[in-house]
Order: sequence, then C-alpha cells, then structure tokens
Amino acid sequence: MADRQCGAPPAELSVQDLDAMAERMVPLADAVTWFVHGYQPDAVKGLLGDLTGIELRVLVVVLATLRRPRWTLPEDGIIDDIAVELAARGKPAALTKTERRLAAERIIAAGHGPVELAERLHLSGATANALYADLCATDPAHSPHCPDAGEPAEDTSHADQRSGRAA
Repeated sequence: MADRQCGAPPAELSVQDLDAMAERMVPLADAVTWFVHGYQPDAVKGLLGDLTGIELRVLVVVLATLRRPRWTLPEDGIIDDIAVELAARGKPAALTKTERRLAAERIIAAGHGPVELAERLHLSGATANALYADLCATDPAHSPHCPDAGEPAEDTSHADQRSGRAA
C-alpha cells in the first residue's frame, strides 16, 4: 500500500468495477442511513461488519452522493401547487424552499406543529422547529394555530427517530 497514492483504488479494480460496486451499495447506504438516524448502532455494526476496506471506501462515496437533500429542489420562480398540496398531506414530493414554506403554512393552518412538519416535509427536528417558529413569528395569520409566546412548542428533538428519516 505504501507504493499507492492514498485513496487510489486497487489496480485490479477498473472504473467500471467501482461504478458497479457503487450501484450495488445504494441499498446498503439507505439502510445504514435509516439505522443511524433510528439510533440502532447494533444494526449499523451488523451491516458494516463484513465489508472490505474498498467496499467501505465506496460506501462512503455513495453516502456522500446520497446526502444531497432529495426533497429540496432549486428555486425556479414557479410554484407547483400540486406538489405543495401533496407534501402538506404527507405524500412524498420534492419542493423548493418557497414551496416547502407554503406547505408548512397549510400544515400549521390545519392545527399541526413542528413534529408534523418534520414528518410530512422530510425535515430534521431542528429545521422543523425553526420553520415553525419563523412562520408563527412572522405571519399573524398563523397566530391562532401557534402557541402563545410563553407556551413551549411540541418537542421535535426525536422527530427523526420516529419518522426514520435522515436529517
């Protein structure tokens, strides 16, 4: 190994071999993510225990690639009302930040709080809390559905664990 550049693939593996290995690693990467965010270290250990060094390195690349938020689209100036409604109802839909905010407004208007925001919009607990607080503070139309200033919002510190979603 001393004669190879750090991080270089073994000479016997072609780029095609590595690409094929990465494709095979996608379901494993999803499972690892699920168990990590579900606080199940024994399950993670079981999934990773038999992997070779090169498989672990390929898995890291796959995880980094998958980490890109799959539920967030770039802003394009167009509001997809159907996607907003689907997301507000808890159906999978990729949204722009503007559309996510509109869906959150609908969820809050229906009387739900940050836990429901996290679950329906695929948000971490911290992001759901921040969005909820921002909407409650900046839009008086939501005030009947938001807690009073002295009243704490519902706890979302473990929303990701309950929903099984990656943060």
